[in-house]
Amino acid sequence: MTQQSRLFVFNSTCELAVENGMNHYTPPNLLKKFEEEISSIITFLGNEKDYIYSEKEYDKDFILFWEKAGKLFPKQVTKSDLPQLCQNTKLTPWGWSKAVIHQFKEFCTIDKESCPFINLPSNDFKNLFSRNISYEIIHLLKKNEKLLPKIALPLATPQKFYNEKDLYQFYQESTGRIVLKTLWSASGRGIHMIRSEEQWEQSLSRIRKQIKKNEYILAEPYFFKVQDASYQIMILEDGSYQPLGINYFDATENGKFESEHIGIPSSIKNKLPQNEEWIEELGKALIETLKKYKLHEVYRGSVGIDMLFYEDENNRLKVMPFLEANLRNNMGLVNLALKKHVAEQSEGFWKIEHLRPGQWRNFCMKMMKDHPLSIRDNRIAEGFFPLTPFDEDYTFGAWGLIKKQKNIQDE
Repeated sequence: MTQQSRLFVFNSTCELAVENGMNHYTPPNLLKKFEEEISSIITFLGNEKDYIYSEKEYDKDFILFWEKAGKLFPKQVTKSDLPQLCQNTKLTPWGWSKAVIHQFKEFCTIDKESCPFINLPSNDFKNLFSRNISYEIIHLLKKNEKLLPKIALPLATPQKFYNEKDLYQFYQESTGRIVLKTLWSASGRGIHMIRSEEQWEQSLSRIRKQIKKNEYILAEPYFFKVQDASYQIMILEDGSYQPLGINYFDATENGKFESEHIGIPSSIKNKLPQNEEWIEELGKALIETLKKYKLHEVYRGSVGIDMLFYEDENNRLKVMPFLEANLRNNMGLVNLALKKHVAEQSEGFWKIEHLRPGQWRNFCMKMMKDHPLSIRDNRIAEGFFPLTPFDEDYTFGAWGLIKKQKNIQDE
């Protein structure tokens, strides 16, 4: 069976567009520039039979670099190219919104089989892509705690607060540390920590604004995290669930993405259970809960479930298995795809940085010289790699580094 071509669109501000609720949405200038310059990230989810929507042509050196590592990119298309796309090209955005559907529906296939949510009423559509869905799923998971591996117990749950008095009581009962979450956000902008009375006072206007706007605000206990992670699941077009596995990453305390790990990070490597049965048990518990929630009836595509590792009062490593579910493509999914181009047993990381104009290309050229690429069996075994083109005017860039593989006889 011939694979249907896909049009990838990197609209990382999709949640803000969902909250906006309109058929047209323009993100703030800085976020718009971020989307334009980091768009190549999503190409790792596709292949040479697909398309990537980008008004900026990718640097040829960047394309040649990845061809050496066995990666063939989707064909770039601009707005003027869209009418020439094959009618059954499948729209594959980073995340769904009324705006992205409206923008591309004339040129791509958007059907109920792959997008059962397209005809939902506006409020139901917004709710599907809000944190309220995560709130409902985690409370369902709480009822099925027995399915979780021991490393994931006990399970903490977020709460809804309709007034500041009850929220303040929760804050006091939580040893003076809580996490506040708005219903929609992008790049960690909807996550806020409160760890002192001073921060509580400073947050009151934000709390009142959110309660007035959405009737309530979400809050959950604060964990002293050791490591961020996510579990990736794909809901296929036939409604079945495909486990893709666990992914490790770093984020700031406010949830802003920092970097992805290729391999198990040193922060937890020697503290995890010796076998990986717990990962399989965790995946089964999460999928069983999503099935009971009947998520497949209203959504198809990637589900990235954020988790975190922390140490309990006995210094034992534990995992909070469900912080929230991202119903969209995500950096963890990109990382799993990227690992296919990295040699087995090799370890490293990649991250996104914001630099001054002109710095990005110079940085890439220096890093390629200092950490030359080493290829083994069409995979990166060692060296520096860019995930975005080296354009002179780019101020956002994504890059990574693979460490030299340790040889047994060298030990």
